[in-house]
Amino acid sequence: MHKQSDLLKSLGELIKSKRAISMDQTEFAARLGISRRTVSAIENGKPVVSTSLFMALEHFGLLDDIGEVVTALQKQIGTTKQRKQRKPPKVLSNDF
Repeated sequence: MHKQSDLLKSLGELIKSKRAISMDQTEFAARLGISRRTVSAIENGKPVVSTSLFMALEHFGLLDDIGEVVTALQKQIGTTKQRKQRKPPKVLSNDF
């Protein structure tokens, strides 16, 4: 859980730094179709509906970067040792 809150805070700070250059929270909220309170929650690293977070990331062209990280993690998971699977049952001959 600690890592999740750190990630949300980092993403929020990144979005806030990009947004603050060109507009205030009210204008940004209007562009995304969300409330100013939701923008504030995103920027402060509070849990929000994921589509709101993704819209904010996409607005600044950051969603592709997140996608690359996810793809790299999926590849890494694919190369990790998998759990041993159950052996198939032996087929016994019916020839007595």
